[in-house]
Amino acid sequence: MRFDPLKKINNNTLVAFSVGVIFTILFNLIVNKEPFKVDSDSISALANVGTFLVAMVAALQVKKWLDGKVNEAAFKQTQLILEAISKIHMYSRLILEDCKALTQPDVVDALSYYLLDIKNNEARAINELNEKITQHNKIFKETSIQLQVLIYELPMWNISIKNKRVKKDILDIVAATKLFLEKCDEIEDQTNKKNVHNVITHARTISDELHEILFSHLTKILTKNYHDIFSPVTSPSKKVD
Repeated sequence: MRFDPLKKINNNTLVAFSVGVIFTILFNLIVNKEPFKVDSDSISALANVGTFLVAMVAALQVKKWLDGKVNEAAFKQTQLILEAISKIHMYSRLILEDCKALTQPDVVDALSYYLLDIKNNEARAINELNEKITQHNKIFKETSIQLQVLIYELPMWNISIKNKRVKKDILDIVAATKLFLEKCDEIEDQTNKKNVHNVITHARTISDELHEILFSHLTKILTKNYHDIFSPVTSPSKKVD
C-alpha cells in the first residue's frame, strides 16, 4: 500500500507544528540572545514558518478538491454498471417477447411461407420481427461489452465489488448474457439461411430456457441496494471553488 503523507496531516497537526516552531524560536531568543531583540534571523525563521504553513494548507485544499473529483467520478462509474445491468434486463425482455412471437403457431406457418419466398403480409411481418430481434440484439451485445469493461476498470477508481459472492453474481450475468447473445445470432443466421426448423428451435431455447437462467442471475443483483453491491464510495462532493 502506498504511503500518502497528506493523509496524516490535518488542521490540528498544522496548529501543533506552528506552536512548536514558534515556541522553539522564542526559546532560542530568550536563552541565546537578548529576550526582546528581534533580528533578521528571527524574522527570516518566522517568515519561513509562515510560508511553510501556507503551502501545507494549499496542499490540503488541493487534495480535498482532487478527492472530491475522484469520488464523484467513482460514483458515476458505479452508476454506469447498475444502468448496464438494468439495460440488459430490459433488452432481454424485449428479445424474449420477440422469440415468443416467433414460436406462435400462426407465425410458424407464416415463417414457413416466408422462407419459401412466398411474398405476402405474413412474410413481411416475419421480416420485421427478425429486424427487431437483430436491432435489440445489437444493443444487448453493446451493453454486455460495456458492463464487462466497466467492471474491469473498477480498480482505476479505487472501487471494488462488495465481496466474492456479489462478484460471482455479476460474472454469472455476463456468462448468461453471452449464451443468450449466441442464440440471438443463430436466429438471425438461420433466418437468412431460410432454415425454419432451426429458427423456431433457437427461439424456443431462449424463451423456455436461457431467459429464465439470465433472469435468475439478474434478480440477485437487481434486488440488492447500492451498498450491498459496492464497497462504500463517498457520495459526490460539492464542487470546491
